Parts: sequence; structure tokens; C-alpha cells
Amino acid sequence: MKDKDNQYYHIVTINMEWEDKLTYAHFIHDITIEKHEQDRLHQQAHIDALTQVGNRYYFRDEMQKLLDSKIPATLCYCDLDHLKYVNDNYGHDKGDTYICDFVEILKSNIREDDIIARLGGDEFCILFKNSSIESINIKMEQINEEFKNQAIDYPKSFSFGTVSITEDEKTSLQRILQIADQRMYKQKRQGK
Repeated sequence: MKDKDNQYYHIVTINMEWEDKLTYAHFIHDITIEKHEQDRLHQQAHIDALTQVGNRYYFRDEMQKLLDSKIPATLCYCDLDHLKYVNDNYGHDKGDTYICDFVEILKSNIREDDIIARLGGDEFCILFKNSSIESINIKMEQINEEFKNQAIDYPKSFSFGTVSITEDEKTSLQRILQIADQRMYKQKRQGK
């Protein structure tokens, strides 16, 4: 139980006989410290430290929830272009900035309930609920143009692949990611 002051309590109620009458005893234990520690550990396990968006474990959980709830969506698999070049020529601090700039432009251009996750390195997934693949392809092209226009010291862009997820999706999460990844690499090859 949580109170209005964000304190957490574990309450156990037992019935017992007391002076020949059925009574109840309530045991209340303050678990606020344990709950905050549990929340902190959960965040560490599901949030990418650099970008503060979900990580691959968070994404897997959210994707499974979406598939179980039978909500139509579009998955967009993104890969940053030029990250190795930026790291090699400007240093890893600039590479980290490049990654964070990408996340910020995504956040400013998508809905609050859309899900962003960093799968690792320069690979990201965005899950757009109740959105058509056509509208997401247009949106991602617009975001890419805006991102390219931010470039000052080095080029900025990303490649992406999208997959439509239907209400009665039978394809596994792994297969959906493979399809999106293949489409992203096809775009990346065309860009080069």
C-alpha cells in the first residue's frame, strides 16, 4: 500500500480468536526503503544510462505487452550513420553527444506514448502504437531531414526500416526485428 506521502507499507491481516471472539490483527511494516531500492534496480535494469530511454530488456517487455494486447503498431528500427567516423575523428564524447542528439530529436517529434529503446551502440527501436507504416515512413524521413540539418562539425543521419504489426500478429518478436533490420540495411546500402 502507498500513502499520499509516497510511503509504502506491507500490511498483513490475520483473524484470530481473542477472549472467545473472532477478531482481526493487522501488522503494518514500513517498506519504503525497500520499495525505492526495488524501483532503482528496476530502472537500472530497463533504462539506458547514456540516453535515459529504455534498453533492449525494456523494449522486449514492451513489445511482448503490445503483441499480447493485440494493438496494431509500426516498429521502426534505426541505425545511426557515421557514428564510427565521429568516434574515430572527434572522440567518444562527441559520439555520445551524437547519440543523445538523435534521441532528443526523436523525443521532440513523436508522441509521449510511443516507445523508444536503445538496443545497443547506435541501434534504436521506436514502437508507434496505432500508426500506419506509411505515416511512420513519412514521419521518419522528416525527422531524418531535421537531424541532417543539425549537422555542424560532422554529418548527421540515420537509416531505418519499418514493419507493420497487426492486431492478430502471428510473427515472433525476433522475426519482426529481423525484417525491420533487413529493411534498415537495405536503406543504408542505398544511401551509400
